[in-house]
Amino acid sequence: MPYSCNALTEAIRTIEDKRIENIKPLIPPQILIEELPLTLRAAQTIIEGRKAAENVIRGADDRLMVIVGPCSIHDVQAAKDYG
Repeated sequence: MPYSCNALTEAIRTIEDKRIENIKPLIPPQILIEELPLTLRAAQTIIEGRKAAENVIRGADDRLMVIVGPCSIHDVQAAKDYG
């Protein structure tokens, strides 16, 4: 049974998240990289963080590492790939 345009519009309004005040698109990564180039200090922080995470995963560091992923999962395989 086809739905009318008005019924679809009303349905969309009903399911939209009412807590969102506005939406501001994110800056594309390439523009962000151009505006905020990587510094040596930032690169060193990334290297150290990756090495620390690697040590936890390999068991060389006994700290607990928690990885927080997507806020909702619609595609289980994509979530596993992300993880």
